[in-house]
Amino acid sequence: MIRPLIFAAFIALSPAAAFAGDPVIQFETEDTEMNAAIGSALSSMDAFLSHVLDSQGNASDGALVKVALETSYGHENIWVDQFTVASGGGMTGKLANEPNDLPGKHFGDTVEFDRKSLRDWSVFLDGKLYGNFTTRVMKPHLDADSRAQLEQILSATPVPQDW
Repeated sequence: MIRPLIFAAFIALSPAAAFAGDPVIQFETEDTEMNAAIGSALSSMDAFLSHVLDSQGNASDGALVKVALETSYGHENIWVDQFTVASGGGMTGKLANEPNDLPGKHFGDTVEFDRKSLRDWSVFLDGKLYGNFTTRVMKPHLDADSRAQLEQILSATPVPQDW
């Protein structure tokens, strides 16, 4: 039940999602607000993982990570769901968005990555979307309808208070 809700939340925020790739909001590598958001997400990553991973390293429904995957121009930050952390630290998961510059990869395809590639996290709990540190920075750049939809589901604070 949660996975369809989280999927619906992402689709609602990107109604133009298509095979050419989901809409992208560009930020400079040196953008201080975005880099601070990534830093905050990474500093809370251990708490997130401890709450969403089962004993075999499988993420619970509604948990996603944003991953920087290598592209022809550097990297593409993209959401990955149904992720697993192996005992050696490697990670796999399924693309939760249609990529823009990952030739041969599409929404739902399996990708491999490691902890160094993580940029953000997201989990849907009690009707609210937590994490999404980078999404919070993007919010002012969204059109009014998308921003209003996001504000309905986005939690007031990125990290649940009972963590």
